[in-house]
Amino acid sequence: MAANQLSKILISIDNSGQVASALQSINKKFAMKFEEAKEVPKELLKPPIEAIINEIGPEEIEAKLKKAQIREAKRQKKELEEKLNKVTGKIEVLYNPESPSFKPNSLRPNLQNSQVRQEFFDNEKKKAKETTKKLQKYYLQQQRLKQQIESNIEKIEKLANKDKEVENKEKELAQKQKEEQYMRELEKMQEKKLQRQKEFEEAKKRKIEFEELQKKKPLFVKLEEKYKAEIEMPELEKRKEELAKKRMLYQPINLEQLQDHARKYETIRKEQIKKIEEDLKKSIENTKGNMNWNSTMWNARALEEEKQLRKASSQSNLEKIKKIEKRNKYAELVKEVFSPTIDKFKQQELEDRISKLKHPVEKWNEKNNRISLNQSLSDTEKKIKKKKIKVKKIETPAITEVKTTREPKFIDYLGERRKAREEQEKNGSKVSNEIDVNWEDELMSADNSKEKFKKIKKKAELLEKEARKKELLLIPKNVGDYKTIETAENVDKLIIGSIKAKLAVLEHVET
Repeated sequence: MAANQLSKILISIDNSGQVASALQSINKKFAMKFEEAKEVPKELLKPPIEAIINEIGPEEIEAKLKKAQIREAKRQKKELEEKLNKVTGKIEVLYNPESPSFKPNSLRPNLQNSQVRQEFFDNEKKKAKETTKKLQKYYLQQQRLKQQIESNIEKIEKLANKDKEVENKEKELAQKQKEEQYMRELEKMQEKKLQRQKEFEEAKKRKIEFEELQKKKPLFVKLEEKYKAEIEMPELEKRKEELAKKRMLYQPINLEQLQDHARKYETIRKEQIKKIEEDLKKSIENTKGNMNWNSTMWNARALEEEKQLRKASSQSNLEKIKKIEKRNKYAELVKEVFSPTIDKFKQQELEDRISKLKHPVEKWNEKNNRISLNQSLSDTEKKIKKKKIKVKKIETPAITEVKTTREPKFIDYLGERRKAREEQEKNGSKVSNEIDVNWEDELMSADNSKEKFKKIKKKAELLEKEARKKELLLIPKNVGDYKTIETAENVDKLIIGSIKAKLAVLEHVET
Protein backbone atom coordinates (compact mmCIF):
# COMPACT_ATOMS: atom_id res chain seq x y z
CA MET A 1 0.00 0.00 0.00
CA ALA A 2 2.77 2.48 0.92
CA ALA A 3 4.60 1.78 -2.36
CA ASN A 4 1.49 2.55 -4.43
CA GLN A 5 0.92 5.80 -2.58
CA LEU A 6 4.55 6.86 -3.11
CA SER A 7 4.36 6.13 -6.85
CA LYS A 8 1.18 8.23 -7.19
CA ILE A 9 2.73 11.15 -5.29
CA LEU A 10 5.92 11.04 -7.37
CA ILE A 11 3.97 11.03 -10.65
CA SER A 12 1.98 14.10 -9.57
CA ILE A 13 5.20 15.98 -8.57
CA ASP A 14 7.31 17.61 -11.30
CA ASN A 15 9.93 19.73 -9.57
CA SER A 16 12.81 18.55 -7.42
CA GLY A 17 11.79 20.82 -4.57
CA GLN A 18 8.43 19.16 -4.32
CA VAL A 19 10.20 15.79 -4.25
CA ALA A 20 12.36 16.82 -1.32
CA SER A 21 9.40 18.22 0.58
CA ALA A 22 7.44 15.03 -0.08
CA LEU A 23 10.33 12.94 1.19
CA GLN A 24 10.59 15.01 4.34
CA SER A 25 6.86 14.63 5.02
CA ILE A 26 7.15 10.86 4.50
CA ASN A 27 10.13 10.61 6.85
CA LYS A 28 8.29 12.65 9.49
CA LYS A 29 5.26 10.36 9.22
CA PHE A 30 7.45 7.27 9.66
CA ALA A 31 9.28 8.85 12.58
CA MET A 32 5.98 9.77 14.21
CA LYS A 33 4.72 6.24 13.78
CA PHE A 34 7.91 4.88 15.26
CA GLU A 35 7.62 7.27 18.24
CA GLU A 36 3.92 6.45 18.68
CA ALA A 37 4.75 2.77 18.64
CA LYS A 38 7.31 3.34 21.37
CA GLU A 39 5.05 5.38 23.61
CA VAL A 40 2.40 3.03 25.17
CA PRO A 41 -0.04 4.33 27.81
CA LYS A 42 0.83 2.72 31.13
CA GLU A 43 -2.53 3.44 32.79
CA LEU A 44 -4.29 1.06 30.43
CA LEU A 45 -1.75 -1.69 31.05
CA LYS A 46 -1.80 -1.49 34.90
CA PRO A 47 -4.86 -3.69 35.72
CA PRO A 48 -4.03 -6.58 33.37
CA ILE A 49 -0.35 -6.41 34.36
CA GLU A 50 -1.24 -6.65 38.06
CA ALA A 51 -3.53 -9.62 37.40
CA ILE A 52 -0.82 -11.35 35.38
CA ILE A 53 1.76 -10.60 38.09
CA ASN A 54 -0.51 -12.15 40.71
CA GLU A 55 -1.06 -15.25 38.60
CA ILE A 56 2.55 -15.52 37.38
CA GLY A 57 5.70 -14.60 39.30
CA PRO A 58 7.31 -11.16 38.73
CA GLU A 59 10.60 -12.72 37.65
CA GLU A 60 8.94 -14.70 34.88
CA ILE A 61 6.95 -11.64 33.72
CA GLU A 62 10.08 -9.51 33.48
CA ALA A 63 11.83 -12.19 31.47
CA LYS A 64 8.86 -12.50 29.12
CA LEU A 65 8.57 -8.71 28.68
CA LYS A 66 12.21 -8.48 27.76
CA LYS A 67 11.81 -11.24 25.21
CA ALA A 68 8.75 -9.48 23.73
CA GLN A 69 10.57 -6.14 23.49
CA ILE A 70 13.48 -7.77 21.72
CA ARG A 71 11.14 -9.44 19.25
CA GLU A 72 9.27 -6.15 18.57
CA ALA A 73 12.51 -4.21 18.03
CA LYS A 74 13.75 -6.81 15.58
CA ARG A 75 10.47 -6.72 13.70
CA GLN A 76 10.49 -2.87 13.47
CA LYS A 77 14.10 -2.97 12.30
CA LYS A 78 13.18 -5.29 9.47
CA GLU A 79 10.22 -3.11 8.42
CA LEU A 80 12.29 0.10 8.40
CA GLU A 81 15.06 -1.52 6.39
CA GLU A 82 12.54 -2.73 3.85
CA LYS A 83 10.95 0.73 3.56
CA LEU A 84 14.34 2.44 3.18
CA ASN A 85 15.28 0.04 0.44
CA LYS A 86 12.02 0.79 -1.35
CA VAL A 87 12.45 4.59 -1.07
CA THR A 88 16.07 4.50 -2.28
CA GLY A 89 15.05 2.34 -5.18
CA LYS A 90 12.26 4.68 -6.23
CA ILE A 91 14.52 7.75 -5.98
CA GLU A 92 17.02 6.08 -8.26
CA VAL A 93 14.20 5.31 -10.67
CA LEU A 94 13.09 8.94 -10.68
CA TYR A 95 16.59 10.24 -11.54
CA ASN A 96 17.25 7.53 -14.09
CA PRO A 97 16.33 8.70 -17.64
CA GLU A 98 16.07 5.13 -18.83
CA SER A 99 13.20 4.41 -16.51
CA PRO A 100 9.66 4.53 -17.98
CA SER A 101 8.47 6.96 -15.25
CA PHE A 102 11.09 9.53 -16.23
CA LYS A 103 9.28 12.53 -17.96
CA PRO A 104 11.45 15.34 -19.32
CA ASN A 105 10.10 18.86 -19.50
CA SER A 106 8.20 19.28 -22.75
CA LEU A 107 8.35 23.08 -22.56
CA ARG A 108 11.99 24.10 -22.62
CA PRO A 109 13.17 27.68 -22.89
CA ASN A 110 14.87 28.98 -26.01
CA LEU A 111 18.54 28.63 -25.26
CA GLN A 112 19.63 30.51 -28.36
CA ASN A 113 18.77 33.70 -26.58
CA SER A 114 21.71 34.70 -24.40
CA GLN A 115 19.64 36.29 -21.62
CA VAL A 116 17.22 33.38 -21.42
CA ARG A 117 20.08 30.98 -21.54
CA GLN A 118 21.91 32.83 -18.74
CA GLU A 119 18.78 32.87 -16.61
CA PHE A 120 18.14 29.23 -17.30
CA PHE A 121 21.66 28.29 -16.30
CA ASP A 122 21.49 30.42 -13.18
CA ASN A 123 18.21 28.90 -12.20
CA GLU A 124 19.55 25.44 -12.85
CA LYS A 125 22.61 26.14 -10.73
CA LYS A 126 20.43 27.38 -7.88
CA LYS A 127 18.23 24.35 -8.18
CA ALA A 128 21.25 22.09 -8.22
CA LYS A 129 22.67 23.75 -5.12
CA GLU A 130 19.32 23.47 -3.35
CA THR A 131 18.97 19.83 -4.34
CA THR A 132 22.51 19.10 -3.18
CA LYS A 133 21.76 20.77 0.14
CA LYS A 134 18.54 18.83 0.45
CA LEU A 135 20.25 15.64 -0.52
CA GLN A 136 23.00 16.29 2.01
CA LYS A 137 20.36 16.91 4.68
CA TYR A 138 18.52 13.77 3.61
CA TYR A 139 21.76 11.83 3.62
CA LEU A 140 22.60 13.14 7.08
CA GLN A 141 19.13 12.27 8.28
CA GLN A 142 19.53 8.83 6.80
CA GLN A 143 22.87 8.44 8.51
CA ARG A 144 21.38 9.56 11.82
CA LEU A 145 18.51 7.15 11.40
CA LYS A 146 20.97 4.37 10.61
CA GLN A 147 23.04 5.26 13.65
CA GLN A 148 19.91 5.34 15.82
CA ILE A 149 18.79 2.03 14.39
CA GLU A 150 22.26 0.54 14.92
CA SER A 151 22.35 1.91 18.46
CA ASN A 152 18.88 0.51 19.06
CA ILE A 153 19.97 -2.80 17.58
CA GLU A 154 23.05 -2.80 19.80
CA LYS A 155 20.88 -2.02 22.80
CA ILE A 156 18.45 -4.72 21.77
CA GLU A 157 21.32 -7.18 21.28
CA LYS A 158 22.75 -6.22 24.65
CA LEU A 159 19.34 -6.71 26.20
CA ALA A 160 19.02 -10.03 24.37
CA ASN A 161 22.47 -11.07 25.59
CA LYS A 162 21.56 -9.99 29.09
CA ASP A 163 18.31 -11.92 28.81
CA LYS A 164 20.23 -14.92 27.56
CA GLU A 165 22.68 -14.60 30.40
CA VAL A 166 19.78 -14.27 32.85
CA GLU A 167 18.09 -17.28 31.27
CA ASN A 168 21.32 -19.25 31.40
CA LYS A 169 21.83 -18.24 35.00
CA GLU A 170 18.26 -19.17 35.81
CA LYS A 171 18.72 -22.49 34.02
CA GLU A 172 21.96 -23.09 35.88
CA LEU A 173 20.29 -22.21 39.16
CA ALA A 174 17.34 -24.47 38.36
CA GLN A 175 19.70 -27.27 37.36
CA LYS A 176 21.74 -26.75 40.50
CA GLN A 177 18.55 -26.81 42.57
CA LYS A 178 17.45 -30.00 40.79
CA GLU A 179 20.86 -31.57 41.33
CA GLU A 180 20.83 -30.55 44.98
CA GLN A 181 17.31 -31.94 45.38
CA TYR A 182 18.36 -35.11 43.56
CA MET A 183 21.40 -35.47 45.80
CA ARG A 184 19.23 -34.93 48.88
CA GLU A 185 16.79 -37.59 47.70
CA LEU A 186 19.70 -39.90 46.93
CA GLU A 187 21.10 -39.36 50.40
CA LYS A 188 17.67 -40.07 51.88
CA MET A 189 17.36 -43.22 49.77
CA GLN A 190 20.83 -44.36 50.80
CA GLU A 191 20.01 -43.72 54.45
CA LYS A 192 16.79 -45.71 54.08
CA LYS A 193 18.71 -48.47 52.29
CA LEU A 194 21.26 -48.61 55.09
CA GLN A 195 18.47 -48.73 57.66
CA ARG A 196 16.79 -51.58 55.76
CA GLN A 197 20.07 -53.47 55.50
CA LYS A 198 20.65 -53.04 59.21
CA GLU A 199 17.12 -54.24 59.98
CA PHE A 200 17.53 -57.19 57.60
CA GLU A 201 20.87 -58.16 59.20
CA GLU A 202 19.35 -57.87 62.66
CA ALA A 203 16.42 -60.06 61.57
CA LYS A 204 18.88 -62.60 60.13
CA LYS A 205 20.85 -62.66 63.37
CA ARG A 206 17.66 -63.14 65.36
CA LYS A 207 16.56 -65.95 63.06
CA ILE A 208 19.94 -67.67 63.34
CA GLU A 209 19.89 -67.32 67.13
CA PHE A 210 16.35 -68.70 67.25
CA GLU A 211 17.29 -71.66 65.01
CA GLU A 212 20.34 -72.37 67.16
CA LEU A 213 18.14 -72.30 70.25
CA GLN A 214 15.71 -74.68 68.57
CA LYS A 215 18.54 -76.99 67.50
CA LYS A 216 19.97 -77.11 70.98
CA LYS A 217 18.68 -80.10 72.88
CA PRO A 218 17.30 -79.76 76.40
CA LEU A 219 19.18 -81.24 79.33
CA PHE A 220 16.84 -84.18 79.92
CA VAL A 221 17.21 -85.25 76.26
CA LYS A 222 20.99 -84.96 76.51
CA LEU A 223 20.96 -87.07 79.69
CA GLU A 224 18.78 -89.69 77.99
CA GLU A 225 21.10 -89.84 74.99
CA LYS A 226 24.12 -90.08 77.26
CA TYR A 227 22.49 -92.92 79.21
CA LYS A 228 21.64 -94.73 75.97
CA ALA A 229 25.09 -94.21 74.49
CA GLU A 230 27.06 -95.18 77.60
CA ILE A 231 24.86 -97.90 79.16
CA GLU A 232 22.10 -99.21 76.87
CA MET A 233 23.91 -99.23 73.53
CA PRO A 234 26.97 -101.22 74.69
CA GLU A 235 24.69 -103.89 76.20
CA LEU A 236 22.60 -104.05 73.03
CA GLU A 237 25.74 -104.29 70.90
CA LYS A 238 27.02 -107.13 73.09
CA ARG A 239 23.72 -108.95 72.70
CA LYS A 240 23.75 -108.36 68.97
CA GLU A 241 27.29 -109.71 68.71
CA GLU A 242 26.34 -112.81 70.70
CA LEU A 243 23.26 -113.38 68.55
CA ALA A 244 25.28 -112.83 65.39
CA LYS A 245 27.84 -115.39 66.59
CA LYS A 246 25.09 -117.90 67.36
CA ARG A 247 23.49 -117.28 63.98
CA MET A 248 26.81 -117.76 62.25
CA LEU A 249 27.43 -121.00 64.17
CA TYR A 250 23.95 -122.44 63.69
CA GLN A 251 23.07 -121.17 60.25
CA PRO A 252 20.76 -123.54 58.34
CA ILE A 253 21.65 -124.82 54.95
CA ASN A 254 20.08 -122.73 52.23
CA LEU A 255 17.42 -124.41 50.13
CA GLU A 256 18.77 -122.90 46.95
CA GLN A 257 22.21 -124.34 47.65
CA LEU A 258 20.67 -127.76 48.32
CA GLN A 259 18.64 -127.58 45.14
CA ASP A 260 21.69 -126.51 43.13
CA HIS A 261 23.69 -129.36 44.61
CA ALA A 262 20.89 -131.82 43.79
CA ARG A 263 20.67 -130.52 40.23
CA LYS A 264 24.42 -130.82 39.76
CA TYR A 265 24.37 -134.33 41.20
CA GLU A 266 21.52 -135.36 38.88
CA THR A 267 23.28 -133.90 35.84
CA ILE A 268 26.51 -135.72 36.74
CA ARG A 269 24.61 -138.97 37.36
CA LYS A 270 22.78 -138.70 34.03
CA GLU A 271 26.03 -137.98 32.22
CA GLN A 272 27.66 -141.03 33.85
CA ILE A 273 24.69 -143.23 32.92
CA LYS A 274 24.85 -141.95 29.34
CA LYS A 275 28.57 -142.66 29.20
CA ILE A 276 28.04 -146.17 30.56
CA GLU A 277 25.29 -146.84 28.02
CA GLU A 278 27.43 -145.50 25.19
CA ASP A 279 30.38 -147.64 26.35
CA LEU A 280 28.10 -150.67 26.51
CA LYS A 281 26.79 -150.02 23.01
CA LYS A 282 30.29 -149.61 21.66
CA SER A 283 31.50 -152.78 23.36
CA ILE A 284 28.50 -154.74 22.06
CA GLU A 285 29.08 -153.49 18.53
CA ASN A 286 32.76 -154.38 18.76
CA THR A 287 32.15 -157.86 20.13
CA LYS A 288 29.34 -158.81 17.74
CA GLY A 289 31.89 -160.11 15.23
CA ASN A 290 33.64 -162.22 17.84
CA MET A 291 31.39 -165.17 18.63
CA ASN A 292 33.71 -166.52 21.27
CA TRP A 293 33.36 -163.72 23.80
CA ASN A 294 33.44 -164.35 27.51
CA SER A 295 30.12 -163.72 29.29
CA THR A 296 31.68 -163.70 32.75
CA MET A 297 33.59 -160.50 32.02
CA TRP A 298 30.36 -158.66 31.15
CA ASN A 299 28.63 -159.97 34.22
CA ALA A 300 31.49 -158.72 36.39
CA ARG A 301 31.29 -155.33 34.81
CA ALA A 302 27.54 -155.13 35.32
CA LEU A 303 27.95 -156.11 38.97
CA GLU A 304 30.61 -153.42 39.45
CA GLU A 305 28.35 -150.81 37.91
CA GLU A 306 25.47 -151.86 40.17
CA LYS A 307 27.79 -151.60 43.17
CA GLN A 308 28.85 -148.10 42.14
CA LEU A 309 25.24 -147.03 41.75
CA ARG A 310 24.37 -148.46 45.18
CA LYS A 311 27.33 -146.66 46.72
CA ALA A 312 26.28 -143.37 45.14
CA SER A 313 22.68 -143.79 46.36
CA SER A 314 23.84 -144.75 49.86
CA GLN A 315 26.14 -141.71 49.97
CA SER A 316 23.32 -139.40 48.92
CA ASN A 317 21.05 -140.97 51.55
CA LEU A 318 23.74 -140.49 54.21
CA GLU A 319 24.12 -136.84 53.21
CA LYS A 320 20.38 -136.33 53.50
CA ILE A 321 20.33 -138.00 56.92
CA LYS A 322 23.16 -135.70 58.05
CA LYS A 323 21.21 -132.70 56.82
CA ILE A 324 18.09 -133.83 58.70
CA GLU A 325 20.13 -134.30 61.89
CA LYS A 326 21.66 -130.86 61.44
CA ARG A 327 18.22 -129.36 60.98
CA ASN A 328 16.91 -131.09 64.10
CA LYS A 329 19.86 -129.74 66.08
CA TYR A 330 19.16 -126.26 64.78
CA ALA A 331 15.48 -126.61 65.75
CA GLU A 332 16.47 -127.62 69.29
CA LEU A 333 18.82 -124.64 69.49
CA VAL A 334 16.07 -122.28 68.31
CA LYS A 335 13.77 -123.72 70.98
CA GLU A 336 16.41 -123.05 73.59
CA VAL A 337 17.17 -119.50 72.39
CA PHE A 338 13.59 -118.48 71.62
CA SER A 339 11.74 -120.25 74.40
CA PRO A 340 7.93 -119.88 74.20
CA THR A 341 6.51 -117.19 76.47
CA ILE A 342 3.93 -118.26 79.02
CA ASP A 343 0.81 -116.13 79.18
CA LYS A 344 0.07 -115.63 82.88
CA PHE A 345 -3.51 -114.63 82.25
CA LYS A 346 -4.28 -117.86 80.33
CA GLN A 347 -2.43 -119.94 82.91
CA GLN A 348 -4.53 -118.39 85.67
CA GLU A 349 -7.67 -119.07 83.64
CA LEU A 350 -6.75 -122.75 83.25
CA GLU A 351 -6.04 -123.05 86.96
CA ASP A 352 -9.43 -121.48 87.75
CA ARG A 353 -11.18 -123.98 85.48
CA ILE A 354 -9.36 -126.90 87.07
CA SER A 355 -10.28 -125.63 90.54
CA LYS A 356 -13.94 -125.29 89.48
CA LEU A 357 -13.94 -128.83 88.18
CA LYS A 358 -12.37 -130.11 91.40
CA HIS A 359 -14.67 -128.05 93.66
CA PRO A 360 -18.08 -127.78 91.96
CA VAL A 361 -20.72 -125.33 93.19
CA GLU A 362 -23.77 -127.07 94.65
CA LYS A 363 -27.42 -126.10 94.09
CA TRP A 364 -30.65 -127.40 95.54
CA ASN A 365 -33.10 -128.96 93.12
CA GLU A 366 -36.88 -128.82 93.33
CA LYS A 367 -36.98 -132.30 94.87
CA ASN A 368 -34.22 -131.31 97.37
CA ASN A 369 -31.71 -133.50 95.64
CA ARG A 370 -28.14 -132.15 95.60
CA ILE A 371 -26.87 -131.68 92.02
CA SER A 372 -23.84 -129.54 91.32
CA LEU A 373 -23.73 -127.04 88.45
CA ASN A 374 -20.40 -128.34 87.15
CA GLN A 375 -21.47 -131.95 87.39
CA SER A 376 -21.26 -133.90 84.14
CA LEU A 377 -24.33 -135.18 82.35
CA SER A 378 -23.17 -138.77 82.58
CA ASP A 379 -23.32 -138.61 86.40
CA THR A 380 -26.83 -137.17 86.31
CA GLU A 381 -27.96 -139.86 83.84
CA LYS A 382 -26.60 -142.56 86.14
CA LYS A 383 -28.55 -141.13 89.06
CA ILE A 384 -31.70 -140.99 86.98
CA LYS A 385 -31.21 -144.60 85.87
CA LYS A 386 -30.91 -145.78 89.46
CA LYS A 387 -34.40 -144.55 90.27
CA LYS A 388 -37.16 -147.03 89.63
CA ILE A 389 -40.01 -145.64 87.64
CA LYS A 390 -43.34 -147.37 88.06
CA VAL A 391 -45.35 -147.46 84.85
CA LYS A 392 -48.97 -148.47 84.90
CA LYS A 393 -49.90 -151.03 82.32
CA ILE A 394 -52.82 -149.95 80.19
CA GLU A 395 -54.74 -152.62 78.52
CA THR A 396 -55.17 -151.95 74.83
CA PRO A 397 -57.01 -153.89 72.20
CA ALA A 398 -55.03 -156.28 70.08
CA ILE A 399 -53.37 -154.57 67.13
CA THR A 400 -51.99 -156.41 64.20
CA GLU A 401 -48.25 -155.98 64.50
CA VAL A 402 -46.41 -155.34 61.23
CA LYS A 403 -42.76 -156.33 61.27
CA THR A 404 -40.53 -154.02 59.18
CA THR A 405 -37.19 -155.41 58.10
CA ARG A 406 -34.25 -152.94 57.87
CA GLU A 407 -31.69 -153.17 55.08
CA PRO A 408 -28.10 -153.75 56.27
CA LYS A 409 -25.56 -150.92 55.86
CA PHE A 410 -22.02 -151.78 54.77
CA ILE A 411 -19.34 -149.31 56.02
CA ASP A 412 -15.73 -149.45 54.78
CA TYR A 413 -14.16 -148.00 57.91
CA LEU A 414 -10.53 -148.45 56.86
CA GLY A 415 -11.09 -146.92 53.40
CA GLU A 416 -12.81 -143.87 54.88
CA ARG A 417 -10.01 -143.38 57.39
CA ARG A 418 -7.42 -143.64 54.59
CA LYS A 419 -9.24 -141.01 52.51
CA ALA A 420 -9.55 -138.70 55.51
CA ARG A 421 -5.83 -139.05 56.23
CA GLU A 422 -4.90 -138.27 52.62
CA GLU A 423 -7.15 -135.20 52.64
CA GLN A 424 -5.60 -134.07 55.92
CA GLU A 425 -2.11 -134.45 54.46
CA LYS A 426 -3.08 -132.42 51.39
CA ASN A 427 -4.76 -129.73 53.44
CA GLY A 428 -1.88 -129.64 55.91
CA SER A 429 0.68 -129.11 53.17
CA LYS A 430 -1.39 -126.28 51.68
CA VAL A 431 -1.86 -124.62 55.04
CA SER A 432 1.84 -124.86 55.80
CA ASN A 433 2.72 -123.28 52.47
CA GLU A 434 0.19 -120.50 53.01
CA ILE A 435 1.61 -119.85 56.49
CA ASP A 436 5.14 -119.75 55.14
CA VAL A 437 4.17 -117.33 52.40
CA ASN A 438 1.59 -115.02 53.97
CA TRP A 439 3.05 -114.03 57.35
CA GLU A 440 4.75 -110.99 55.71
CA ASP A 441 1.41 -109.88 54.17
CA GLU A 442 -0.19 -109.90 57.61
CA LEU A 443 2.79 -107.92 58.91
CA MET A 444 2.23 -105.22 56.27
CA SER A 445 -1.58 -105.14 56.77
CA ALA A 446 -1.48 -104.38 60.53
CA ASP A 447 -1.51 -100.71 61.48
CA ASN A 448 -0.49 -100.73 65.16
CA SER A 449 2.98 -101.98 66.02
CA LYS A 450 1.83 -104.05 69.04
CA GLU A 451 -0.82 -105.89 67.04
CA LYS A 452 1.67 -106.39 64.24
CA PHE A 453 4.28 -108.14 66.38
CA LYS A 454 1.66 -110.15 68.30
CA LYS A 455 0.52 -111.58 64.97
CA ILE A 456 4.12 -112.32 63.98
CA LYS A 457 4.64 -114.15 67.28
CA LYS A 458 1.52 -116.26 66.76
CA LYS A 459 2.57 -117.04 63.22
CA ALA A 460 6.03 -118.15 64.38
CA GLU A 461 4.45 -120.48 66.97
CA LEU A 462 2.16 -121.99 64.32
CA LEU A 463 5.11 -122.54 62.00
CA GLU A 464 7.04 -124.29 64.78
CA LYS A 465 4.08 -126.59 65.53
CA GLU A 466 3.70 -127.48 61.87
CA ALA A 467 7.44 -128.18 61.62
CA ARG A 468 7.28 -130.52 64.65
CA LYS A 469 4.35 -132.42 63.16
CA LYS A 470 6.17 -132.83 59.86
CA GLU A 471 9.33 -133.96 61.64
CA LEU A 472 7.38 -136.71 63.40
CA LEU A 473 6.05 -137.89 60.03
CA LEU A 474 9.57 -138.27 58.66
CA ILE A 475 10.76 -141.90 58.52
CA PRO A 476 14.55 -142.31 58.69
CA LYS A 477 14.47 -145.69 56.91
CA ASN A 478 12.89 -144.36 53.69
CA VAL A 479 15.41 -141.54 53.23
CA GLY A 480 15.64 -141.88 49.43
CA ASP A 481 11.85 -141.81 48.99
CA TYR A 482 10.37 -138.87 47.06
CA LYS A 483 7.65 -138.16 49.67
CA THR A 484 10.13 -138.01 52.53
CA ILE A 485 12.26 -135.52 50.57
CA GLU A 486 9.20 -133.34 49.94
CA THR A 487 8.20 -133.41 53.61
CA ALA A 488 11.79 -132.54 54.58
CA GLU A 489 11.70 -129.55 52.23
CA ASN A 490 8.38 -128.43 53.73
CA VAL A 491 9.87 -128.73 57.22
CA ASP A 492 12.85 -126.63 56.11
CA LYS A 493 10.53 -123.95 54.76
CA LEU A 494 8.49 -123.88 57.96
CA ILE A 495 11.59 -123.60 60.14
CA ILE A 496 13.00 -120.80 57.94
CA GLY A 497 9.68 -118.94 58.13
CA SER A 498 9.59 -119.22 61.93
CA ILE A 499 13.19 -117.97 62.14
CA LYS A 500 12.40 -115.00 59.90
CA ALA A 501 9.38 -114.10 62.02
CA LYS A 502 11.43 -114.29 65.21
CA LEU A 503 14.16 -112.17 63.68
CA ALA A 504 11.56 -109.54 62.78
CA VAL A 505 10.39 -109.55 66.40
CA LEU A 506 13.99 -109.19 67.59
CA GLU A 507 14.57 -106.25 65.25
CA HIS A 508 11.48 -104.58 66.68
CA VAL A 509 12.73 -105.15 70.24
CA GLU A 510 16.20 -103.76 69.37
CA THR A 511 14.75 -100.62 67.75
